[in-house]
Amino acid sequence: MRAVYNSTRRNGTDTDLYLINPSDPKTNRLLLQLNGGGWGVADWSPDDSKLLLGEGVSANESYIWLVDVTSGEKSLLTSRDDVNKVNYGQARFSKDGRGVYLTTDKDSEFMRLAYMDLATRQQTFLSNQIKWDVDSFALSPDGKTIAF
Repeated sequence: MRAVYNSTRRNGTDTDLYLINPSDPKTNRLLLQLNGGGWGVADWSPDDSKLLLGEGVSANESYIWLVDVTSGEKSLLTSRDDVNKVNYGQARFSKDGRGVYLTTDKDSEFMRLAYMDLATRQQTFLSNQIKWDVDSFALSPDGKTIAF
């Protein structure tokens, strides 16, 4: 069993990520140094090798990162190049680990449900037909159905 958590113990300011087996406190280790606050882990990949990490900058601007649990290396999944700032909400790995379901207001007035293919980083919007925010969603245990 493993757990990941944020702590400011390194310098009292930055919310770094730590990894631990809760049954064995000696396994506690720094996974990733981060700058500032606004960071939060969203999900573990199905094979437990990666994490989805959210970076909240403001109410209108956020980003999603992919973190390798072994190396602590992070890579940006969402673009920082947008002229219009984008907000990302909930994010979860697909059951096969090849994609991520997420909510976002990218190119929209509303938070929409989308699927991002991890190989191409392309987003497919799944809730274009409704004109209100998707606040949350849940995947069925087999990953074949999504409720929002």
